[in-house]
Amino acid sequence: MSTGQQHGRITNNPEQTRILFVNLTGGFGGVEVYTERLLSLLQNSARFYALVFEPELIVRLRKRKDICLLSVPFRNVLPKFMRILLGLPMLAWAILRHHIDVVQINGYSEAIYLPLARALGCTAITTRHLTFDIEKCPLPKSVERRLARFIYCVCARSASLIVAVSDAVGAEVRALIPAARVKVIPNWISSAPSDRCGRTLLQSPARLLYVGRLTELKGLHLLLEALRNVPDVRLTVVGDGPCRPELEQLAAKLDTEFAGFQKDPLPFYAAADIFINPSLGPEGSSLVALDAMARGVPCLLSDLPVFQEISDEGRAALLFRTGDVDDLRTKLLALLQDDRLRHKYAKAGYAAVLRRHSSETAQNQYLTAFGIQGCSRA
Repeated sequence: MSTGQQHGRITNNPEQTRILFVNLTGGFGGVEVYTERLLSLLQNSARFYALVFEPELIVRLRKRKDICLLSVPFRNVLPKFMRILLGLPMLAWAILRHHIDVVQINGYSEAIYLPLARALGCTAITTRHLTFDIEKCPLPKSVERRLARFIYCVCARSASLIVAVSDAVGAEVRALIPAARVKVIPNWISSAPSDRCGRTLLQSPARLLYVGRLTELKGLHLLLEALRNVPDVRLTVVGDGPCRPELEQLAAKLDTEFAGFQKDPLPFYAAADIFINPSLGPEGSSLVALDAMARGVPCLLSDLPVFQEISDEGRAALLFRTGDVDDLRTKLLALLQDDRLRHKYAKAGYAAVLRRHSSETAQNQYLTAFGIQGCSRA
């Protein structure tokens, strides 16, 4: 294909399974982090190819010598429907050119690729990252999601396997797709350091942390409103998005730092006293919350079903009523005022991550899903 570019070199055994990862989103977020972590999780177990449009993900994958990276030079200026259409011939070309065995697809509308992958003789695996909370979206976005859901429901039936990143997501997918084709593999953390950063005493001012996209449904505006009557706190916001200008205006009189997108957010967890995710949904899991829990940072989360799940029904993180500013403020004050309560959630969160979200458990399940049993990381 004339528009295609290939980067990197393959050093794997030529007899290994050939896996093509497809990610055509236009912004760096949880799905891109998932793709990067999944490739690391499976390293040395297969030959990897990646059809990727997102610039930051391309930069990260280009540094790896075990991935053949396929991209197009004008990828970032195209609207999503154009990326989807352009991806169809590129996918067919990549499968035929590189003799691909397994295609792994992320995204909602991208499910349109599943019938093509199966028709070309591949095992087609798609990962479902979100619940179907269409009603919470603004009207234009709701219409777009309803169309995407229709496409998903029709095309996902062609999948060899649908991986759901949480039980909540799995339950919704099984209501639409035969249950035998759905497997829940919870999101995982790369490592849970033994010298986790949970601390007994608060700093002054107390350091609060938000990590995520700056969009309305992520709920940061609720946290900013809740902080108006909370003394001696400093909020650090890690992430970027279309709502950043108005969120910065809302935070004008608060002690708040907008740190923007960070390639490595881990140092921010080390500096935090409390991590807060006030999302309104839809969510399928929360890699940022799991990262915080793995580093001993007590978490305050909205009570979405997926957050109830990763927090062990509120035993591993403190939950507040989704969208309720007053309850968010009340629960935050409880954490700020009670050292033992923070320590309890820090300890329980760390234990929950080790129990259900370890990389070893996820690796074994993905090796089985991709049909490469018996392999292990070098």
